[in-house]
Amino acid sequence: MSRARFALAFALLLTAGAAHAGGSAIDPKAKAHLDRGLELYAQKDYAGAIAELEKGYAIDPKPELMYARAQAERLGGKCAEAVGHYEAFLSTGPEPEREAAARANLAKCKDELAARAPAPAPAPTLAPAPAAVAAAPQSAPPGPLPKRPAPPVEASPWYSDVLGDVLLGSGLVATGVGGFFLLSSYGNESTAEDAGAAPGSDNYAEHQARLERAERQRTTGVIVGAGGLALIGGAVLRYTLREPAGPRVGLSLGPAHAGVSFGRAF
Repeated sequence: MSRARFALAFALLLTAGAAHAGGSAIDPKAKAHLDRGLELYAQKDYAGAIAELEKGYAIDPKPELMYARAQAERLGGKCAEAVGHYEAFLSTGPEPEREAAARANLAKCKDELAARAPAPAPAPTLAPAPAAVAAAPQSAPPGPLPKRPAPPVEASPWYSDVLGDVLLGSGLVATGVGGFFLLSSYGNESTAEDAGAAPGSDNYAEHQARLERAERQRTTGVIVGAGGLALIGGAVLRYTLREPAGPRVGLSLGPAHAGVSFGRAF
């Protein structure tokens, strides 16, 4: 039988199956895709036929469209896809003639897939075990390596002490502020004395107010400056007595004596 005659017989088989599928006709749009798919099928354009049948099935999922697609996939060399669509068609319970045809084509696809499957690889052969090699005599394990003396621990520089730096910075700021108040008090006192001695100067109350302000500034300057000097002294003491980086241990050996000495870096 030629391909054209086979396609015509296939179309008749589908038309007969349409009446069996629930007694309902195929949607006209789906029918148009079915007719176009059969034409492409007869022309051996199986890829085009599959595309048209897939569109028709999306519009009206009738079993005959599923069967037609499986046929086109089998002849188009896509047996892996055709197997699933043949089985889906058989699950719809077709009439005996269509079921027999579908099962025969399904068996063809499965046989083709089995023929394509690669042959199993031969089991690897185990190589004979090598002859036992006489163990070479092993030398005695080496003794422990001599210990290297620990490197000397160096003290950190004095300016790296955080607390000392804070004390020194605060002391310098306080000393500067105290000096500023002292200079301001001397200036105000000098202005008050010059203004009090000149004719036509301010009244006595304003003169006294300047003197009192100068006195307060002097007192504040002395107190703040003294506190700054104390902070600077604390920083110097901290730098001098700061925590050493670590103890040092010394070992002395001589012909008549031996001793161990401990020390700290300052």
